[in-house]
Amino acid sequence: MTESPSTTHNLNLLTALCAKLGVHSRYPRVSEQAECLLLDVSGLPPFAYNPSIIQTQGGLWMTYRYHFAGDFRTRLGICRISDGKAVRIQDLPIDGFSVEDARLFMFQMEPWLTWVEAKWEANFVNPKSVVKFAKLELPHNDNPALRLWQATRTYQPEFGGNDWSGIQKNWCFFEGYREILLCIFGTSPEQMIMKVDSDKAIAQWNTKPLQWPYGTARGGSILSYDGKLLHFFHSRTDTGRERRYFVGARLLESQPPFQTIAVSKKPILYGSEVDALTPAQRKSCPHWKRNVIFPCGAIQDGDGWLLSAGINDAACALITIKSNMLNL
Repeated sequence: MTESPSTTHNLNLLTALCAKLGVHSRYPRVSEQAECLLLDVSGLPPFAYNPSIIQTQGGLWMTYRYHFAGDFRTRLGICRISDGKAVRIQDLPIDGFSVEDARLFMFQMEPWLTWVEAKWEANFVNPKSVVKFAKLELPHNDNPALRLWQATRTYQPEFGGNDWSGIQKNWCFFEGYREILLCIFGTSPEQMIMKVDSDKAIAQWNTKPLQWPYGTARGGSILSYDGKLLHFFHSRTDTGRERRYFVGARLLESQPPFQTIAVSKKPILYGSEVDALTPAQRKSCPHWKRNVIFPCGAIQDGDGWLLSAGINDAACALITIKSNMLNL
């Protein structure tokens, strides 16, 4: 869908007037809050979002979520980011009514993937979801174009009501001390971290709840930092008039019970109604939502980090985060 000449003209007049009067959004677009990698995703399905990233197989790989049937069901794809462009694009062959919000992580020097599988009745009645994870493999082939990622050894952990009895999502898997697999199950009303073996939790540590005035901390990505664990997370507030998402960070002890050491004093990033989409593009994207910033992955990048995040359920962003931005 393209804008009419009159719409374009009026938008230009509005932009000029706002600039003259100093009128601006309270929360500027994410690319004005932090440096973002210029990303060419023209080869991805339209309005792909909620990316996760990992450094493996000699490159930077990114997963994404996209709507494939004109409704709220989604699938997952993966691509390589080369010189700021999405290449080696493929669907991830994962079955499910709706497969959502992938998060990549390294475990025992190999790439793994976790995701949410959801289902519901007609008109989005009675939604249910579970969390699954699997090992990612890129089988050898003499023709690189035929080397496609596969999700193998899939597990559905048997804890926390992860049995289609309710809604489970926003778990955060990571490799912990002594090369064990850990999962942040939740941060409220208390923090719960599980030691995971295949589809079972074989240990659990509960600590004080995370104190964060911008809503409950959820999901995100966790990695080692200066002998500790650094957790990027999202949260949201609902004022009755609007919902807004935030990105924060916290430091945790690297060994049990994984107590929180410090939390961002203010958000690192704020969700904004302003983004790179035109009004016509927003109108043609039925799942667009204002004020959403949704981090799903992070990797070390020099003396900082590269954070992958979904913008307003309609776009992917790779954001440079420096240590002074953590606000710890």
